[in-house]
Amino acid sequence: MRAVLLIGILCLIQFNAVAQYQKIDKQIEGALKIWESGDDLEAYLILSEIIRERPFYAEAYYYRAMVSEDAGDFQGALMDYNIQLELDPNNKEGTFARGLLRYKLQLYEQAKADFKKLLFLPKGETNTILYKRPSYQTGINKLLTQQSTQDDLIYFHLGLCSIGSGDYEDAIQSFNQALKFDQFNPDYLLNRGIAKKMAGMTQSAEEDYLLALAIDPYHPMGHQLLGELARESGNFQKAEEFYSKSIEEEPEFILPYKQRGYQRFIGGQFEEALEDFEKVISLQPNDVETLILRGDVQVKLENWESAMDDYMKVIELEPTHAKAYFGKGNVHYHNNEFLEASGAYTLAIYYQEDFGEAFYQRGISNYRLDKKNLACQDLMEAIRFGIDAAETALDKICR
Repeated sequence: MRAVLLIGILCLIQFNAVAQYQKIDKQIEGALKIWESGDDLEAYLILSEIIRERPFYAEAYYYRAMVSEDAGDFQGALMDYNIQLELDPNNKEGTFARGLLRYKLQLYEQAKADFKKLLFLPKGETNTILYKRPSYQTGINKLLTQQSTQDDLIYFHLGLCSIGSGDYEDAIQSFNQALKFDQFNPDYLLNRGIAKKMAGMTQSAEEDYLLALAIDPYHPMGHQLLGELARESGNFQKAEEFYSKSIEEEPEFILPYKQRGYQRFIGGQFEEALEDFEKVISLQPNDVETLILRGDVQVKLENWESAMDDYMKVIELEPTHAKAYFGKGNVHYHNNEFLEASGAYTLAIYYQEDFGEAFYQRGISNYRLDKKNLACQDLMEAIRFGIDAAETALDKICR
């Protein structure tokens, strides 16, 4: 009788446990649907409540990390991945996701540790879907589970981490390993080419780019990378052709617009450069580098108000960005506002102590303000930082 009662109690406990976890699974499923609908906060709150009730339920930390990462809270996401992997150290999805986030945060060695660990975890099926995105944009082009996540993808990410950390030889070896599993993958070839280029192996890099394009003739990154090689060799016409081809193949790929725009800018094609920079900003409004470049073009076109708007937007996004203050100073200088120009150049120097051009421009501004001693000091600093024009100005003003 006691044995029967004990069995009944155990069955009841097991039934209750199963029922509780089924309830949690439904709650998580509901939170993910809410997340997919775009309500990050509500999904986060539901998952947080699950964690409050079940603090040792690892899966909830994983999904909350995904929500936090999608919302831009990278540190919060990293903390949740860390907790998940403390509770479930051999979880493949969490290890992979944390590796990707660490790579995004430029924690390259830590990311490599995660990806290397994946090579030694047993392969197995999972219900979790991971997203492999093109190397040139954020759109999804392939869905895969950990069962289909072969070692080539892990070696690929190891290679990306090594590029990030500047270990180009190690990156080449990682891409070589990835290509042993998938020898016709253009992304692997292109990124191996990038590593080779960074290592000074320009001809071999070009061969990888061309081979990738032979496999995928419409891969925009291939023509963009060939454009870089052409530009660096001084063949600017060919570079523009490659950039234009890349844009034609993938109009939403911002990098060739940016590079073609910069090439047009330095070549004096200011209106054309402005068009390219406008396109980049339409696709990525807070791209600080392009905002600076568009501001510089606006200065050349004497669109002072538009230039100032761009520099001020950068300062709003990154208050310590020296080039934004330098650009702001240039707008003031060209409008004979020398006191304001000097102040802006001073901030540029404050945030970048070796900013030779800012010393030069502040020196000229101080000269316009009849502050000869300060002007001479700035020009001497500009000479120290390699500004040749400062020599001529120093001779004229101070000697």
